[in-house]
Amino acid sequence: MHNIGVIGDYDSVFGFRAVGFDVFPVDTPQQAQQKLNKLAELDYRVVFMTENVMREHELLYVVPIPGVGESQDLGQARLKQFVEQAVGADILHLI
Repeated sequence: MHNIGVIGDYDSVFGFRAVGFDVFPVDTPQQAQQKLNKLAELDYRVVFMTENVMREHELLYVVPIPGVGESQDLGQARLKQFVEQAVGADILHLI
């Protein structure tokens, strides 16, 4: 099984340990980039990242998640984009 990592501020990512994900608290987008590079070297296949650090990274294999506080809906917009590219239509509005 491949590892799943979560990168973001401590308060937002710590709870993901309860479901078995590896969590990596960071304070800056630069730290997030360094951690993301390291996880890629370690063969992590799925990386979730809070929106506040995701803004700096437009990578297809990163799924942004909301952090503590106000959401910018980046994750939802990215997921919608992926589904439309894969299926050819917006099917998420049906859910």
